[in-house]
Amino acid sequence: MSASELHVTSTGAGVPYIWAHGLMSSTASEDAAGLTREPPPGVRLIRYDARGHGHTPPAASPQDYLWEALARDMLAVADGERAARFIAGGSSMGSMTALTAALLAPDRIRALILMLPPALWEARAASSKRYRAAALYASAVGGARMAEHVAQPEYSTLPPWLIGHEPRMLEHSGTGTRHLGKTELADMMRGTALSNLPPRAELQRVAHIPALILAWSDDSTHPEASAHALHTLLGRSELVIARNHAEFRAFDDRISAFLTRQIQPT
Repeated sequence: MSASELHVTSTGAGVPYIWAHGLMSSTASEDAAGLTREPPPGVRLIRYDARGHGHTPPAASPQDYLWEALARDMLAVADGERAARFIAGGSSMGSMTALTAALLAPDRIRALILMLPPALWEARAASSKRYRAAALYASAVGGARMAEHVAQPEYSTLPPWLIGHEPRMLEHSGTGTRHLGKTELADMMRGTALSNLPPRAELQRVAHIPALILAWSDDSTHPEASAHALHTLLGRSELVIARNHAEFRAFDDRISAFLTRQIQPT
């Protein structure tokens, strides 16, 4: 997808920091859920709606939603914003978009922020099964009904200890794709089911890139095991796992501090 087709916004000035949202979210959904904040001084935050999300048009097939395709979109955003090198970050699907962009173009990535990495490698099989089931459901009900479904506490992937503290996060779950038709949303779910990282050994190509890995407990869709595995493979990484609401809300300060360190002259 060309950069001109992607809905892009930016704020601040300085080192480019490109952020990718999660599956069924959007820049507007993140704002409504209270998940965004101003970048620290010296950083230009660039955000965009992934294909099929928010104000960016949907793609044509499930293969167009593979993480590699999404990563190429992130690199296209960087090109459109004249960001030859940038800090790449994202949440859930967005974290894999950022990491895959680094694997495609390691020389362009200054640092990585990987928030809520999903199930990976062998553990991906169970998640893929759930996404294939979600594709069947989506093909029957479409985006609006799917958004209502995932906003119910019993179907949410949010940790139980978080839901009561963050009602906006639950309320706005799935709203980034509520406009999609049945076939469009089903294609997205099928592409997600097909997505995975390359073999672990390939991550050695990006092990030199500083990384901040942020995870939380009690979420089988974003298991702690994925965060620990990435921390082991990425040699210059920091790992933070939240086990309560206060620790989750401290993510913002962790990200700001990490960004500030990455833009300091070496």
